[in-house]
Amino acid sequence: MNVITPDSLGEFSARFGDCHDALVKSLSVSLGHREPVCEVVLEAIDLESPSSWSVVTFRMDGFKGIHFDRRSHAPEAIFGLRIFFLGDEVRLYIDGHPNGEEMLELSESLAYVIGNRISWDAAFIP
Repeated sequence: MNVITPDSLGEFSARFGDCHDALVKSLSVSLGHREPVCEVVLEAIDLESPSSWSVVTFRMDGFKGIHFDRRSHAPEAIFGLRIFFLGDEVRLYIDGHPNGEEMLELSESLAYVIGNRISWDAAFIP
């Protein structure tokens, strides 16, 4: 998996941040590790995928909070995927923000995961 840091965030954002379509496929929480882990799997528009779509897996180590608002049958990220670093925590917003540069208030986000470290991997959908 690829670890996202403040230095590598630009590369991830260029590939997924401005994409306005993603669908959450699964969410799991594991408490059996040294620290809690949350894994989110999405199908998302991927600017590097030949089909324009990939299955993207996020792993949030040391996760501290999670919220998914079931406004529809399945959470859709119409404003893209956004990641922000705030002190010693990282926030993954599943439904970003129209202007993308401002961090959302947690109450404004369709779905988010908060933790200590985030990593990701993507597999092209043929």
